[in-house]
Amino acid sequence: MLLLLSACRLPGLGKADLPDDGPPIATSPDAARQFLSKMTDASRTGVQTGRFTLTVTQGEVTSFVQVGADLAEQLQQAGNLENLEDLAQLQDLEGLESIEGLDQWQALVRQRKGLPKIRLPDLSLRLGIREPEVRFLANGQIVVRGYGQVRTLRQPLRVVIAPQVSDGELVLDFVEGNLGPVPLPESLIDLVGKGLLQVILLGQDVAEVTQIDVTENMLTLSGRSSTAQPGG
Repeated sequence: MLLLLSACRLPGLGKADLPDDGPPIATSPDAARQFLSKMTDASRTGVQTGRFTLTVTQGEVTSFVQVGADLAEQLQQAGNLENLEDLAQLQDLEGLESIEGLDQWQALVRQRKGLPKIRLPDLSLRLGIREPEVRFLANGQIVVRGYGQVRTLRQPLRVVIAPQVSDGELVLDFVEGNLGPVPLPESLIDLVGKGLLQVILLGQDVAEVTQIDVTENMLTLSGRSSTAQPGG
């Protein structure tokens, strides 16, 4: 908060010249559900065979971060729910009528029966970030963009991360980051990295990450599941 307040008081407020990563990423409820569907398929494969591979686009991830986070907030406000799977049992809870595509979300989470539950808070990268975007670059890096906001103060935010696998774990190495004209401190970078890890590994009970590949618009993650069935 102090960093953002300081940034907003600097000369040239609102004129931070951050690198241009391209036009805004198009988001949609369908893309958010496609992300969850791919996660479900990867989780089921991991349970059955002990190994999984997940390939997602930046549009699917960003949609899930934005649309999925909005869904989480509506569910928590309507019924103080903890898990996305609780959607499958809901019928006439007040406030749910405003959720776009509720039947489609319910049908999708029913397919997750027997798989690790998804806690609603883990749906959001929005730890102080508004309008977050997740971009996959051809050089193997990941860019998280958005706005840092405290009350009415708002500054553009950009973090560049280089993912790698180290000793079976997914590690996100910091490359650069700015909040408006101010370089980001390590504590805020860690928050962004942890939020991104929660999204990438959503619903996966991972024993080991074996490979991650980031190309333009695409991320592929492979690993071993710790919930494999005997003989899988």
